[in-house]
Amino acid sequence: MQEQATTLQRFRQFTCVVGGQEHKRNLRSFNCSKFRNRDITQLSNHYSSTGQITLNDLQAIKQLGFKTIICFRPPAEDKENQINQEDLKNEALKNNLVFLNIPVIPGNITPENIATFTQEMSSQQAPILGYCKSGGRAKGMYLAYEQSQNLK
Repeated sequence: MQEQATTLQRFRQFTCVVGGQEHKRNLRSFNCSKFRNRDITQLSNHYSSTGQITLNDLQAIKQLGFKTIICFRPPAEDKENQINQEDLKNEALKNNLVFLNIPVIPGNITPENIATFTQEMSSQQAPILGYCKSGGRAKGMYLAYEQSQNLK
């Protein structure tokens, strides 16, 4: 039997600037006790976002039901504090999780980033967990995707 994670749900507003336009959304976030007490924000039934994950988080990510992880950090963004993406990918594979990287420079989501993300959203198993250093790019990428698909 799969163990349920304890969650605390709350709503908060997130603002993202895409294509020079400001977009505000009320997002549902939850705090998972098995996930180093970090917030995971659910943006849709298929996608959630969070800050930097660790190797120790991968089992909890699997237990929460995620199938795919997308990292939005460039591999050399923070060499001293960033977890090695190849190590995360290898450990994710051991947990039957898909691990992808779409490097996004902070504050600069490009049309190419959105196109790559759109392709992955349509081809990867859901639910998908996107992450970056703080979770901001992972949220912003989904909002840009929504706008490009006229979902909101």
